[in-house]
Amino acid sequence: MADDSEYGTQNFTCYDCKKQYCHDCVEEDDDDAYCMSSMCNNCNKRYCLNCCREGHCTSCDHWYCLDCIDMTRCFQCEDNTCLNCVSEIRCDNNDCVDDNIWCYDCVESGNVTICCDGCDGIYCSDCSDSYVHAAKYCNACDDFRCGECRVTKCMEGSDCTGCYQLAFPSLLEDRERTQNENEDLEKEINDLRRKVKDLSGEIEEV
Repeated sequence: MADDSEYGTQNFTCYDCKKQYCHDCVEEDDDDAYCMSSMCNNCNKRYCLNCCREGHCTSCDHWYCLDCIDMTRCFQCEDNTCLNCVSEIRCDNNDCVDDNIWCYDCVESGNVTICCDGCDGIYCSDCSDSYVHAAKYCNACDDFRCGECRVTKCMEGSDCTGCYQLAFPSLLEDRERTQNENEDLEKEINDLRRKVKDLSGEIEEV
């Protein structure tokens, strides 16, 4: 036996097919993984490459077997992310895509969400581009504000032209929404009046 042979108990058994591997076939370095997968960071199980069912979290750089933890995909970088590395931050736009989840790395980069300087509301970058009430950046006064806070700032006497340009679409949509709500309310009132009139007629007949 060669002098550099490995002695002692070796824990290189595939948890699924139960095949065993020697140290030389399993040993890993920074560039290569040979006959077995990395050890699960949660349960310490390993699998041969034929039975491998592990996911690699690119955020924490840990491997997990799929029996221990579900992997998800970051909406921004599209890398696999373990649930421990999923940010709890969500977009405040109620109509935003429900599966918009981000890893901590993307959130900390500052390219995923925009925070309103007025109310601390958080909006994803997609909603900031398309949703008139989301927080947007004003080049003129160098601040981020959502539509409501931008309108409030203008109403308080701001002389920033950029803010007025950003506030106008929000005001216009608010006006249209209020108008639609008033029309719906008027229809409901008219329906109630008709019902009351019909009931009054039935009472008179009795």
